[in-house]
Amino acid sequence: MKILNVFYSFKQGGVERLGIAIANQLANYRDVESDVCIISKEYSEELLSEFSKTVKVFKLESKRKLRKLQYVRQLIRIIKENEIDVVHVHQGNLMPFFLLIKTACPDVTFYFTVHDTYIFSSDLNEMDRKIANLICKRIIAISDGVVKDIRSC
Repeated sequence: MKILNVFYSFKQGGVERLGIAIANQLANYRDVESDVCIISKEYSEELLSEFSKTVKVFKLESKRKLRKLQYVRQLIRIIKENEIDVVHVHQGNLMPFFLLIKTACPDVTFYFTVHDTYIFSSDLNEMDRKIANLICKRIIAISDGVVKDIRSC
């Protein structure tokens, strides 16, 4: 199984720490390839160095015009060229972006981890929540408080 963990940015924080732990732990399994994709140029090289040597890190590039569309095309290419089975989304602020990717790669299974309270109920608009529920096989909460927040919507 090939898993791609996708982050919008990767600077110091809890989401990033958990992302490193998840990717590195998955890389220890015999039949699992665990890779990471960072969508923006906002990342810490020091933090990226904490990934296992077996974890590939993809950094998307863009020019100013049509930036999001360039990211979509690059991510689709990465998924197809690397035969990714699972896309694990760690930040949900780009759900329409992931809907396009799911449309282009219908056999890929999506998961979305919600890392904090109020992300699902406040930070994501109603359309983003609907898209998450539509394309993701499972929405994962990191705590009971996050579960409660998700269920409130």
